[in-house]
Amino acid sequence: MARMAEPWTWESRESAGRARCIDCRPAFAQEQRGVRPLEFGNSCTLGKVARRLTWRLRYRIPEKHRATKIRGSPSWRPFSPWPTRLMMAPHTFGLYAPSGLVSDAAVIERAVARLTALGHRVHIDAGVHERYLRFAGNDSERLAAIERVATDSEVDIALAIRGGYGWTRLLDRFDYAELARSGKRWLGHSDFTAFQLAMLARAGAITFAGPMAAYDFGADSPSEFTRENCFGVLDHASWEIACALDGPSRIACTGTIWGGNLALVAHLVGTVYFPQITGGVLFLEDIAEHPYRIERMLYQLLHAGVLYKQRAILLGAFTDYQPLPNDYGYVFAAAVAHMRSRVLLLIYTGLSFGHVRDKLTLPVGGHCAFDARDGHARLVLSDYGV
Repeated sequence: MARMAEPWTWESRESAGRARCIDCRPAFAQEQRGVRPLEFGNSCTLGKVARRLTWRLRYRIPEKHRATKIRGSPSWRPFSPWPTRLMMAPHTFGLYAPSGLVSDAAVIERAVARLTALGHRVHIDAGVHERYLRFAGNDSERLAAIERVATDSEVDIALAIRGGYGWTRLLDRFDYAELARSGKRWLGHSDFTAFQLAMLARAGAITFAGPMAAYDFGADSPSEFTRENCFGVLDHASWEIACALDGPSRIACTGTIWGGNLALVAHLVGTVYFPQITGGVLFLEDIAEHPYRIERMLYQLLHAGVLYKQRAILLGAFTDYQPLPNDYGYVFAAAVAHMRSRVLLLIYTGLSFGHVRDKLTLPVGGHCAFDARDGHARLVLSDYGV
């Protein structure tokens, strides 16, 4: 199976075994019984088509070669040997700055150029260049920017330009029911987690943890992996992810997928903006937090009873921390090992999400079917309102 950190290629898409065609039914049935991994054979129609086509072709694969649901199989999603950008409907993105100030205008220009090159339209909020202390405007100005995006009838995806800090200042000033009725799909990560959890807790609304304008679409070298997964989720009613994760084997569970930045998740515990999720799949990431701080925040979630209510905990990227002279081998892996030794929880590491170039898009509040076997994991995302 293809590792999530690898760039998207025909070879990785094919070898991952995520596509199922009518000629693959016998092999697929064997895979489900654990007899052997699914591979495309020489007689596989879809395999032949995938090997012949390049991502630049613009005609569609015949219906008979597309994915077919197999009785008794796990959830599935349609497959096409097209890059997503040739199939998706155009969107209108609303770019706004809800948190930290935007210090480099070039990132906005690059993000707009790339999104429009994909066939989308982009509305840039008037307040993206505002500045107040470290923020993209004072609290009232940033609140007004969010409201403008929410009420723009042409915008269907509200894309935060960057994170930093700022959402927490505004949580008690939103009409969450009204924001949910706007029909916007809110997309971002990092500080954006505070808004996502509040929307889920106060309105039961689903938002999307994924790329942002500056860090991702406006990067000097944007990730094809990030783009494929982002529009894969946004343009399909369900999306399947195959990846390598380290953790317990031969596990299968389903539940609400939720989480985000660990510092923000721990920060909201005990408030009305913290969703009460039981039987969920919790994903976490962070940046510039030493392992002892990560461990301490995990203990906060443990002692608050949050972790014990979850069916699985998926740890993403924990990056850019500075080791201390007195650590003596106390690294992130040691903190995770300690948590695993203390609690009987399904803790996995290696999820491609966080402050990293290659990141998944995950629907916070959507449904997730998760299974793991021998280091390989699969997440099937659905019920997120697309």
